[in-house]
Amino acid sequence: MKVREHCIYNLDFSYTRITPKQNEIDFRGVLSYHVKDLEQIKEATRGFLEQDDVNIFLFFQVQRHIDLVLNDVSEDEILTQRPITINRLKLILRKELQDIGLELVDFRRISLWSHGAADRGIQL
Repeated sequence: MKVREHCIYNLDFSYTRITPKQNEIDFRGVLSYHVKDLEQIKEATRGFLEQDDVNIFLFFQVQRHIDLVLNDVSEDEILTQRPITINRLKLILRKELQDIGLELVDFRRISLWSHGAADRGIQL
């Protein structure tokens, strides 16, 4: 695969917390990206950011958008319609990242799993 300059190559939802009573779903994502021109990222984020800061910025941008898109998704839907939920996340993330000048390359690498979910009888 040709390396593109301003891309996110891997997005892994490595932690998922589901709170059934409040119907809250908290996804914490880890972004891995390859960028050759940090100046373009600085411009896209309208600030003077170091690479670590850019990573944090992207994390919060994605976190914010995922929170918004999943507000209307019930816990039951997460459990029974996982592929549909994942596809919704992919579409939202693509738009969010394009808005700040980045491109998500490989949707097949997106995964969703939960720490401690099995202990609570939740299967993802």
